This record gives sequence, structure tokens and C-alpha cells, in this order.
Amino acid sequence: MPSVLKTRAPTSCQIGMVSSNVPSTSRTAPVRPFKFIFFFMIFFSFLIFCGMVDTNSLSKKLNKVGLIMKTSKENQVDIQELKKILEIRNQENAFSNEMGIRGTVIKKGYAETELVLAPKHFNLNHSVHGGCLYTLADNAGGACASSHGQRVATLCGDLQFMRPAIDCKKLTAVAREKKAGKRVIVVDISIYDEEGTEIACGLFDYAKMKMKY
Repeated sequence: MPSVLKTRAPTSCQIGMVSSNVPSTSRTAPVRPFKFIFFFMIFFSFLIFCGMVDTNSLSKKLNKVGLIMKTSKENQVDIQELKKILEIRNQENAFSNEMGIRGTVIKKGYAETELVLAPKHFNLNHSVHGGCLYTLADNAGGACASSHGQRVATLCGDLQFMRPAIDCKKLTAVAREKKAGKRVIVVDISIYDEEGTEIACGLFDYAKMKMKY
């Protein structure tokens, strides 16, 4: 009888050794994330250049999530600049000084002004004159809009007189920034008496000027 050759099936280890020696013919293309990031940065820069992205609001959002961190030295510089703006406004605003209006608080997007009332501030009905209230509100709004470091000019303002300011000793105007655009800043303003009663409220628009403080 002819001899029969018996062969064993290759084990899994032998299969792995054989397959490892066979050169691979198919290679996956390397992933290049930097190319995508580069084109994205170019596109985003183009949007900023065209004014389609509000950099101020973007910076605020990034600050909230902690993507932009300021050092204590940078924060100190901001505080000093805001103090300088407040001092300049109190010194150079001759009409407000004549009225007795003084800026007391200024922060980024926030400001307060005060007026200690005197007989000259009241009208014939023994309440604070509407023009006096408007000037107080405009002064606070201008300080709030100036908190970005640029001088501003009032474009328009709509002040609603909620109730007469009678038997008051001091009024405080509180201004909060609602929107800071590329050229115009919108500010929400309220006036309170010394007991916290709201006397007037309104919205004012301010145009950014090229001059800085």
C-alpha cells in the first residue's frame, strides 16, 4: 500500500506568525486635523473682519466658560483704567458738575451716578425736574458705555417717568449694558431714590468715538 502522508492543521500561533510576515498592501490615509483647524481659523478670521461676529459678546462668553483667563496683573490694570475714566468724567463734565451729579461706581458694562438734591433741582410742582432726571440718567449711561475705554456720544434716549420724585434727598442712576456692538452700545438705565423706589427707567444708545480716555 502506498504510504499516506499525514499533515496537521496549523495552529493559531502559526497562523499569526505567517500573517505577520506577509506585507500589508492596504494602508489607511493618515488623519490630518491641523489642515482642518487651519482652514477653520481662516474662515473665522474672515467673519470677524467682515463684522459678522461680535467680538465683545464672544469674549464675554469665552470668559464665562473659562477659555480666556486674565492674570491678576491684567485685572489690576483694568481697575486702574476704569478709575481713571471715572475721575476724568467727574472733572471734565462741566454741566453735570453744575448740576451736582457725580459718578460713584464704574465697572465693565456697569455704572452708577448720584445726585444730592437741592432746591434748584425741583420744579414748580415740588418734584425733581424731568430735565434733571434725564441728565442724571444720561450721565450714568455715558459712564457705562465708556467702560470699554473709548469716549462715547449720546445718540438717543427714551426715559419713562414712573412716578414723581417728591420729598427725596438723593437720587441714584444705575446703568447696565444690554448690548455692545461694533459702533453702538445700548444701555438700560433706572433711577432710584434713597429708599430704593424706582423713579424713572429707559434705554439709551451711545456711539463709540475714536478718542480714548
